[in-house]
Amino acid sequence: MSEVAVSLVLLVGAILLLTTFWKLVHTPPGFETRDILSFKNSFGDQQAATSAVLGQHLNELKTQINAMPGVTSSGAAITLPTQLSPDLPFDIVGRTANRKDATGDEQYIPITAGFLETLGIPVLEGRTFTDADTHGSAPVLIVNQKFAHTYFHNENPIGQHVLIGKAMGAGFEDPVREIIGVVGDVRQDGLDQSAPGIMYLPAAQVPDSETRLTNGLLGESWVVRTPTSVAGVVPAIRRIFMDNVHAPLVAVEPMSQVVGDSVAQQRFNMILLCGFGLISLILGAAGLYGVMSYIVARQTREIGVRMALGAERSDIARMVLRDAGLLLGIGLAVGIVTALAGARILSSLLFGVRPHDPLTLAAASGLLLVTGVFSAWWPARRAARVEPMEALRTE
Repeated sequence: MSEVAVSLVLLVGAILLLTTFWKLVHTPPGFETRDILSFKNSFGDQQAATSAVLGQHLNELKTQINAMPGVTSSGAAITLPTQLSPDLPFDIVGRTANRKDATGDEQYIPITAGFLETLGIPVLEGRTFTDADTHGSAPVLIVNQKFAHTYFHNENPIGQHVLIGKAMGAGFEDPVREIIGVVGDVRQDGLDQSAPGIMYLPAAQVPDSETRLTNGLLGESWVVRTPTSVAGVVPAIRRIFMDNVHAPLVAVEPMSQVVGDSVAQQRFNMILLCGFGLISLILGAAGLYGVMSYIVARQTREIGVRMALGAERSDIARMVLRDAGLLLGIGLAVGIVTALAGARILSSLLFGVRPHDPLTLAAASGLLLVTGVFSAWWPARRAARVEPMEALRTE
């Protein structure tokens, strides 16, 4: 009974995590991953001394990558979706301080032209960045749908003005920026997190101190859309970076792998608990089989007497199965109570499924019940084949 109870608890946890992982990998991330190569690089101090210099390097590299055969588009940002990104405070120009939506703190991602298009992030209003959005052009900003809904509600965000980093002091001063576009939401913090508010701004327009800081901490993350073989374009891209900025590429992998890495912890949890659940299921079945075989061996004489007095073989089989069912029933009852209490421990690891999901509990109980009945069937079948005279002579 203890083995059955423990098996049920582990099976419930395994099914909950399996459901979580399935829902995670089938959650729309808000961007495309197919036919997209990603990699990272870091520029030298002189190459990232100012945003204007870094922006020029980024545009030159992007132009050469786009000119390669088999490359459709490319772009760069300080971080990729599902990876760590910084937050910065901001003020919405023209709003009084007593308004709750006058200020905020949202994610802040400098990008190049082509980054949003390469990832297939849709433009909902306005326009995206172009190569004309440089250090000397008008300061502009793109926000995502979550940002627009949170801070502008029913207002049109296009043409509104935002001041970023005012509260951060000297070195982080940012000019007032005009919102020129609204794009779709992206699960930037991971597939198991809702889409945050995001501010995208041209990499060439970032304050110089922020450029130096992010280059040292994060470097640049690139995405390249290539319908042809990904492996075929990597050597040529490496040469472009070594010839122009003497920078090696790191973390070269398909964008699908980047997303896969973001759910690595959930995958490990699922595999671990599923392994324990499978082992406990096997041990529970083996334990029940052993117990019922022992009971049948101890009751051989009793079985012979019953059959000598007219009991049918089906009656003997039902008797053994009834005893097994009693063990299973008590074990499942204890297991259900324990599983309901223990499921709360897993609540922080779950996504898209409730800890007390009745379907999960029913599936685990059904699987364990079928396994238990199957394990008890062979001892019951053996008991039904006992010959009365042989059974009476066993003692």
